[in-house]
Amino acid sequence: MILELTIISWIIAFTLFVAWRRNSDPYLVYAHLVFLISPVLLWAKSATCQSFLRRMLFGMCSMQTAELIMYLIPLAIIISFVTGYFVMPVVYKIRMNAKYFRNFKNVPVYLIDSAKPLAFAIRNKIFISVGMYELLTKKEIESVLLHELCHVKSKSSWQRFADSFIKIWSPFSYFSLIDSESKINKDEMRADAYAIKMQKTSRYINSARNKLEIYSKL
Repeated sequence: MILELTIISWIIAFTLFVAWRRNSDPYLVYAHLVFLISPVLLWAKSATCQSFLRRMLFGMCSMQTAELIMYLIPLAIIISFVTGYFVMPVVYKIRMNAKYFRNFKNVPVYLIDSAKPLAFAIRNKIFISVGMYELLTKKEIESVLLHELCHVKSKSSWQRFADSFIKIWSPFSYFSLIDSESKINKDEMRADAYAIKMQKTSRYINSARNKLEIYSKL
């Protein structure tokens, strides 16, 4: 019975993995992991106590071992999720010395105290450096903010986090035929297209990109 349930669960996990690779819905990642890990818990519950294991664990038998596995695996996943998605952005904001600057189309913008031109979006926030403001014109800054706004609206950081999260916890990720770099490039092109659409010209996003390329070569 456990073997049959394991096969069914892993088939569902693989189906969810394929569905996620096609539409990049981050919620499919966690559904995939639930079905992937559930059989491990079933097998742990039915484990028998081996003599060498008993000696190693000072008398701890299969029930305690199973409970340990049952709690530690989900706990490790929850801790890594909370740390990666909630804690690290806060730590990153503190390390970058980012301060609230303004709202841009109802999205908070944080100013980074750095001479290096930087701009990125994390969750529902946009970060841009002092150096970016010094390098670009007002219209070019607007194009950069529109670019990052598209990342916020499309939940790019959430999707990229799901990418890295599944690579850690799912063995199926090693068999993926989709190029992550290509996926990121398409995401960047979509963000550029959004900025061009909103400004009704490609002039400012292109000139901003050219200036950044020249700066990176200095």
